Amino acid sequence: MILIESTEVIKGRLIVIPYANRSAVSIQDKLNRISRFHPIVSRSGKRYLPYGDRLTDPADQGRPDPDKFVHPSGLVLKDGTESRNLNRAYPGKADGTPTQQLAYAIMELIRQEKVDFNLDLHETRTPEYYLNDQGKIVRDDKLAYMLVCHPRGMEIGAQALFDLELDTGITGKLEKSNPGFQGLSHLEIGNATGCISFLYETPNPGMDRWREKPDPIGDPKYPLDHRVGAALRILKHLADHFGARTGKGLSIKGLPEYPEIMEKGVGAFLN
Repeated sequence: MILIESTEVIKGRLIVIPYANRSAVSIQDKLNRISRFHPIVSRSGKRYLPYGDRLTDPADQGRPDPDKFVHPSGLVLKDGTESRNLNRAYPGKADGTPTQQLAYAIMELIRQEKVDFNLDLHETRTPEYYLNDQGKIVRDDKLAYMLVCHPRGMEIGAQALFDLELDTGITGKLEKSNPGFQGLSHLEIGNATGCISFLYETPNPGMDRWREKPDPIGDPKYPLDHRVGAALRILKHLADHFGARTGKGLSIKGLPEYPEIMEKGVGAFLN
């Protein structure tokens, strides 16, 4: 939303999809039952940010979840609810379920608009130690701050993560798309189109199963400001290095620096 409301593209072209799965964001999160709307102070006063689920609303899907999810590639997942996970539905099907149709529509947008590179922004559990059900101290640190790159984008991704750490102090992890992860955006978009595809994961306390009252907006260590700042900076660095390699640069006027967002808060850059 900051890209839409506070910036101007002065070189290149930028397409922003604020909520890739509008159906999922329209229902309450099922993991921790976090409130649907969260107030922040924007430039025009109080504004409410939506917080939803990761899966398409069953009512919109229009059919019961299968016992197992079978991707068109043949990949089988035991959890049938994954049939409503957009990031398991790529490259999609024009005549498939609503979730598959959504994935197909995004692929068609990329094809028809000749998108050169794309960044899919996700959130994951925080890399904090906690006591699990077996009484062991563990942590979920696999995905936090990870940049997953289609094989054609690995060098660009490595350079972007290096610059992100210099820029913000955030240390990231580099991962190449696993060919066994059928249905994920970074793999399928890169394989099916000429677009170089990336996915970046920021740590959201709202996704931690062990927290009693997670705060996805004002958590002292992983606040929304921090996560948005990291996402905007990785986008900038990916665009810069993509442009340096291809000559297809992207220059964005008004893109806030990470310290600006941390100091002023996300609301200062929203209408």
